Amino acid sequence: MGKAGAAKSREKGTGGSFLDKFLSLIFGANDPEKERKRLLKEVTGALKKSRFKFLSVKNEQALPGLAKLFYDIYKVIGPAQALLQNAGSSNALKTILVEAQLTKEQAALKDSFSEEAIREKLKKGVDTQKLIAEVKNNLSSFLAVFDTALTQKINTLYDVFTSFFTFTMYDYYFILKKFDSSFPEKAFTYTPKFEAINAEYIIEELKDFVDVIMPLDKSADWDSLFNTLKNYRDVDIVGRPAWRKLMALMVDIKSSSIFELMIRYISKDPFFKASYTLSTEKITDPYITQIKNQTEGLIRGVLQEKRNQKTDQLVKVVFNLKEMMSLKHYAEKTNITFTKKIDGFLYMDAANYLKTFMIDYVKTEMKSLCDFMVVRGKWATNLLSQQMTDSMQKILAISDDLLKFDEACAENGPFGMKIKKASPRAERDGAALRMLKDAVNDANKKIIGIIVESAQVLIGFGKILKNLIDDYDAPETQHQLLINWKEVDSEAEGVIKQKMSDLYKKIYYFIQLMQIYVKQEQDAA
Repeated sequence: MGKAGAAKSREKGTGGSFLDKFLSLIFGANDPEKERKRLLKEVTGALKKSRFKFLSVKNEQALPGLAKLFYDIYKVIGPAQALLQNAGSSNALKTILVEAQLTKEQAALKDSFSEEAIREKLKKGVDTQKLIAEVKNNLSSFLAVFDTALTQKINTLYDVFTSFFTFTMYDYYFILKKFDSSFPEKAFTYTPKFEAINAEYIIEELKDFVDVIMPLDKSADWDSLFNTLKNYRDVDIVGRPAWRKLMALMVDIKSSSIFELMIRYISKDPFFKASYTLSTEKITDPYITQIKNQTEGLIRGVLQEKRNQKTDQLVKVVFNLKEMMSLKHYAEKTNITFTKKIDGFLYMDAANYLKTFMIDYVKTEMKSLCDFMVVRGKWATNLLSQQMTDSMQKILAISDDLLKFDEACAENGPFGMKIKKASPRAERDGAALRMLKDAVNDANKKIIGIIVESAQVLIGFGKILKNLIDDYDAPETQHQLLINWKEVDSEAEGVIKQKMSDLYKKIYYFIQLMQIYVKQEQDAA
């Protein structure tokens, strides 16, 4: 073969090789399997070159060096696992994380409306309304502290905690047990005997580990977090020098992508990429809500205690330890059947006080005094005596309304039938629950209406009594209501003023008692 032939032969050979490559490039690019193999080959090369000898490519085995890495981590953070067992869902820890970022002045402001501080001021005799106004003002000032900068600082610290917690709570013992079947849990001084194992046995554990190390940030404010966690558990969660060394190692591991490479090789999936979700929980919002609700609840509690104290005092003054009479159906025996579902009857005490007052005073002392004054008194005008009679009739009518209302709450009454029908089904039937709520709310509105009306009518009767007392005390020549006070007083054996005064006081204090419940209804509206 001459030179020219040889040249042609090389050209042909060269041309054939070029054509093969060209065709391979065109058609191979559309061959997923071929592309996968090519990428796996690159993964294999990267694993062989890596300074981290965690995987035997030839035998597809996870090596003792990988187990040692997990063991070194386990020794640093293993003790923290028990300390942080329930920390992921701990509201107490979230509170500590928030309050650790407050200044001394801000913390003192919060303490100023704590329950302990409020009760201490009440003991010293601070006016309740003045104290509540002060608490509300201090609460508003405290909530205003949480501006954008502080909120971001707190939520960032919680993100750091979340990454630490997830990394700490990884199940190192489970994977170490696969390398050494005799490995004891929480044995941080144990000398392990790790052996190479089939890498497929730990593929899922490796994927989980990648997810927990990716959010770790070496530059995060770890000291602030560990100081806070020490307050939470009263002990150092981890050794800080060991943690800094561990973070430096994690940086190297993440930058080398060694775990992603191992997962790609073991799973034969060169397209694997770690996927993880950074914490986005904003712990300041629920904290602010908690503080607000807690303080408002404390205020309601203080007011309720004051109401209870005042109620007890007024009950003692009005009824003088008399036994209270109770309504039959607007009562606890009915209320207990549905209070687990809704609030229930709200004014049972007030209704019972009203019934007792009607029976013990209205239908006895009050009516007796009214009849006596109307019959025995010589009134300046018939209109004045008629006013007293009309007022008395209105009060007696309210007493009848009270009894009719109670019967309406009986099983065969308008309220009672609805309650009886809806109550058994309320837990599983939304329509029944609404019917129950409506019936009970209507009953509450009806009784508070009766209470309000009774107070208004009693106020009117009380004014008549006060005018009579003032008229009695006036000089004989200046009487404007009755013109025969001497005869009336003589008929009453000289105690007519005392009777009027005593009854006036009973009415006055009873109205104050009813106003407590009226105000309670107004506050709830």
